[in-house]
Amino acid sequence: MKPHTHLIMLFALSLWLVPVAQAGEFNNATRDASMDGHSLEMVSGIIKDVEGELFTVQDSQGIHWKIQVDRYTDTIGKVQEGAMITAMVESNGHAKLLKVLPRS
Repeated sequence: MKPHTHLIMLFALSLWLVPVAQAGEFNNATRDASMDGHSLEMVSGIIKDVEGELFTVQDSQGIHWKIQVDRYTDTIGKVQEGAMITAMVESNGHAKLLKVLPRS
């Protein structure tokens, strides 16, 4: 992946997160995105369980997502159980970018 691609992904995610942070409420929507020809899905929720690289995230609708977070995942913030996060996830479940959201 080209170095500037990470910056573009981070910028795109930050633009999407600004209204969420300003509103001080949890975003319960998931969105599809396409970057570098890969289909990505936006997943938001609370980390319920961490087993090695596999995170279980529960969204506001009660759906549990299994997300792989590894050394190739760009992480922003302290990732731990109970943290509210937003992640850009590939169709195979690998998180490309994971951001911890501030508690309101």
